[in-house]
Amino acid sequence: MSRTVSDFISQGMNVIFASGAVAGKAAKSATSTIPIVCLTGDLVKAGLVKSLASPGGNLTGISILTAEASAKRLELLIQIVPTLERAAVFYNFDDLTASLSVEPTKAAAAKMQVRLQVIGVHGQSDFPSALAAAVNANVQAIALTSNPLFDIAGQQIAELALQNKLATVSFADSFPEVGGLLSYGPSIFAEYHHAAHFAARIIRGAKPADLPVEHTTIYKLGINLKTARALNLKVPEMLLASADTVIE
Repeated sequence: MSRTVSDFISQGMNVIFASGAVAGKAAKSATSTIPIVCLTGDLVKAGLVKSLASPGGNLTGISILTAEASAKRLELLIQIVPTLERAAVFYNFDDLTASLSVEPTKAAAAKMQVRLQVIGVHGQSDFPSALAAAVNANVQAIALTSNPLFDIAGQQIAELALQNKLATVSFADSFPEVGGLLSYGPSIFAEYHHAAHFAARIIRGAKPADLPVEHTTIYKLGINLKTARALNLKVPEMLLASADTVIE
């Protein structure tokens, strides 16, 4: 990661965009002068900015506050899988903000009397073994934490899960489009577009230290009915009616 950032810096970039805490940390470690716009779970808890109101330094961006959404994703799974007793939550070992998703999911699981298997991965090559560990733990579903890795590898995860008859839920709105069962979270495309506005303001002369960190407030629900049918699951009509996107 740092080698890639160094390559960007050597090309004389005016602004760096970092998706996720891992990329944000790598960018910040590589330069203290080039402005950085970062999109991640919590920029403060990741140690990327001093505060939301006054970021300080050369980095600002958008915080996707993941705690409530992480618990909500498990609740949505239970609505479609009412017999859910065991679930797995996947997180990125290298994500400094992973606990912001994992801990609320664990709390929600305890409240709903669901046994939770927490499984960490480093990259896409770990997914087959992670799915195998989930299957060995007799889980019925997998919840993915908010991390770019799980967006990039959405189709791979969806296919592996479907092969093993496991329900899935992700933060990424693209997930149902590539075969995942459920998604609940912000529009990733919209947030990238929002981040571009930060970059534009910086290019026009604004300093990252003076641009308060903003946070996502709109979350959307996506459902893939084809995947639900393949898993012999029935989506409640009330849930279906509240969905922003339905893949037939």
